[in-house]
Parts: sequence; C-alpha cells; structure tokens
Amino acid sequence: MVITDGIEGIAGSTVWLHYDVGADVLYVRPADHREREAVGKETDDGDILLRDARTDRPNGLTSINWWKRFRGGPLPDSLTAIQEHIEPLAGRVLSAV
Repeated sequence: MVITDGIEGIAGSTVWLHYDVGADVLYVRPADHREREAVGKETDDGDILLRDARTDRPNGLTSINWWKRFRGGPLPDSLTAIQEHIEPLAGRVLSAV
C-alpha cells in the first residue's frame, strides 16, 4: 500500500505549492520567489503571510489546518479534486505579490 504524504506542483506555471497531507499545511509561493528569504507573520485568519526579507513585499502564504479549516470532511482521493481546491488560493497569492 502506498500512502501519499505530500503533494507538490506548479499552478498556472507561476505559483509553487506544497501540501503536506499528514500535517494539513499548505505552502504557496510564486515560483520565482520560492528561494528568497522570507519572514512570516500570522494573519488575523490564522495563516502565515510570508514577506520578502529584503523588500517586505508579500511573497507567499502558509495555511495551517488548510483542509480542515476551508474544506472539511475527508480529503478527496483524486489529485485533480485537491488541485481544484488549491487553485483559487494560488491565484490570490499571486495577485498579492
């Protein structure tokens, strides 16, 4: 039996994402900012907004308990279904950068 513990990919060729299934944590960053040093600060919503350490511009978001907080229920057994839930968040992160 194979158990997937993480899903990683690129959304729309510009947004990198990693979903840690076991910990229920979604990491989203613009692909070209992924290696930049970032500083995180918790938002009012309980997410962690990442800012570029040099410019202080937003450059990512970490969402803890993402599935539990925003989707609920069992995680779909389809990568396509999970991707469909992640895509709107990826778009919002990219527009903030």
